[in-house]
Amino acid sequence: MDSQHSTKDYQTTVTVSLVQRIAEYLAMGFPLRLALAKDKVAAEEYELELRRRPELAKLEDAAKADFLKDSINTLLDADDPSQNIRWLLERLYPEIFNRGPQSPAPKAQPTVVGMTEEELHYLQQEALKL
Repeated sequence: MDSQHSTKDYQTTVTVSLVQRIAEYLAMGFPLRLALAKDKVAAEEYELELRRRPELAKLEDAAKADFLKDSINTLLDADDPSQNIRWLLERLYPEIFNRGPQSPAPKAQPTVVGMTEEELHYLQQEALKL
C-alpha cells in the first residue's frame, strides 16, 4: 500500500458529534482521558485531530470556558463569597494580589467557603489541566 493510497483512504473517527459529546464531559470538568473512555479514540489521536481541524478545537475551547464559568459561579454563589473572591483573585492575579514578604501565606491548605476540601482539590486539579 503506497502512502498516497493510505492518505486517500484516511477517515478519522474524530467527528463533530464526538467532539460535541466530549465537550459536554469537559464542560462538567471531566479530564479528556475519562471523557473519551467509552469511545475507541485515544486521547493522542483526538488531540492531533483537533490540531488539524481548528473548527473542532473551538468546540472544545467553548466547553472549557463553560467549565471555568460554572466553577467561578460556584465560588461566587456562596452565602458569603468575599473569601472566595479573594482566593480567586490571588490565584488568577498573583502579581497584583501577592501578600508580599511581610505577611507570608498561611501554611494551612486554603479553603473555599461552602465547599468541601475534596471539591476544592478536584477544582484545583481540573484548573491545572486548562
